[in-house]
Amino acid sequence: MRVSIMSMQRIANYGSFLQAYALKKTIETLGHQVDFADYRVQPCLIQPQKVEQGKDTYIKDKAFRLMNAIKCFAYKIPFDQHKQFYQNYSGKYLQIIGVSDERRERPDTDVLVIGSDEVFNCVQSNPDVGCSMELFGKDSRAKKIISYAASFGNTGIKELKRFDVQDEIAELLKKFTAISVRDKNSEAIVKELMGKMPQKHLDPVLIYDYTKEVTSCTCYMPFERYMVVYAYSSRITKQEGKEIKRFAKKNGLKLIAIGGEHSFCDVSIYPKPFEVLSIIKNAAYVVTDTFHGTVFSIKYNKQFGTLIRKGNGEKYGNYEKLNDLLSTFNLNDREIKEISDLDFILNSKIDYKSVNEIIAVNRKNTLEYLKSNI
Repeated sequence: MRVSIMSMQRIANYGSFLQAYALKKTIETLGHQVDFADYRVQPCLIQPQKVEQGKDTYIKDKAFRLMNAIKCFAYKIPFDQHKQFYQNYSGKYLQIIGVSDERRERPDTDVLVIGSDEVFNCVQSNPDVGCSMELFGKDSRAKKIISYAASFGNTGIKELKRFDVQDEIAELLKKFTAISVRDKNSEAIVKELMGKMPQKHLDPVLIYDYTKEVTSCTCYMPFERYMVVYAYSSRITKQEGKEIKRFAKKNGLKLIAIGGEHSFCDVSIYPKPFEVLSIIKNAAYVVTDTFHGTVFSIKYNKQFGTLIRKGNGEKYGNYEKLNDLLSTFNLNDREIKEISDLDFILNSKIDYKSVNEIIAVNRKNTLEYLKSNI
């Protein structure tokens, strides 16, 4: 069968790329021909908050990037840096999954798989996503539509009703052959809209085995022992950074920031996607405030701590999906509620035997779901 995936693959983000890659590879193992479909971006239901960058901030950012470039040069780290990462994303990385610059909208295909990632998060302020009902299958020319590990993010049923889109979404979801979500918030929304529970599956990064990709990537790392900070720029507070730096110094670790720029770290880098997995796999500890940073940590059985951010449509938040992810693996004690608890959390051993058993069961469930519904 010809299968098209509609996901967040064009968003320049490690998690977006790696989950798209993993889902494509997983479906291909079932003997199908897989490509990607694009959705037509529509206006946001809420307006993005405009952040004016003052002259002082601009100068500080430029100075930081210059110092960071000098550090990378000194450490002989041959990784793409800030601007190069975004230039390479569409020019190089998307080509790995067969996505070109030319958009491919409403393709004739046997099966359209919508997911994973926050494909159902229609009440948010990212203009690159907007509120596109095509992410719920509108105007699709596919013979069959299913979702896999789709998420509404921090959009709740109240937000859908506030903008009066719940009925349209409900009607579109009724046309799906099967619905799969990845968190309880999304599960509850689908149940209320349709009167029945969807299936719940793990993010494809936890399903797919990246051993070949990680082993074959050439990843130079000048530090024997290091700790990773996986968080977007500006989201780590000054106090959080201070405590993370103190912990690293106490344990004789270099601090490496991936995919975000943090002045408290020894170096901030933008490696290639598979190198990210290799770096995290070999890290002593990981601190993150992202969904996929937590997924990567769990996948490679790392000692980690997660900072969870609450939010709403106007303000970024990942409470719903991160709280559920940790609950799935009985790892709620990895949430860093108070940064002063960092030492205790990072040094508390995780029962990864139990975690890996849960992953194994879910991997089997995923394959059964895809086999049955494609």
